[in-house]
Amino acid sequence: MYKSLLICLLLLPLFGCNQTELVRIDYEGNAAGMITESHQLNEVADLFESIEWTTSDFKATKPYDIQATLFYLENPNMPERLKAYQIWFYEKEAQVVGEKAGYGVLDEKQAERLRQLLK
Repeated sequence: MYKSLLICLLLLPLFGCNQTELVRIDYEGNAAGMITESHQLNEVADLFESIEWTTSDFKATKPYDIQATLFYLENPNMPERLKAYQIWFYEKEAQVVGEKAGYGVLDEKQAERLRQLLK
């Protein structure tokens, strides 16, 4: 029993689950910037996870306010995966479009928090 436990513990780093981690955000709009602090990255990740994505066509009524590129680390031995998003801020919501994610909406409170993080 101890041998099997020891073998599992030794093999866990080799075959353990790959956890995707948001490690950086680059953004540009009125100003350009980068976010690398973990608490801010976690907030943005939580906001993006709360979006209910749809694949419906999105027609913008104005140019996007911010373009953000999220850098995800899936494996320390591989380069980051980049996901680009365009964000439109309106009075009571934010609309987000991702290359592969589709289209989603943040409510007024979430939109304001995202605006603060990406200013």
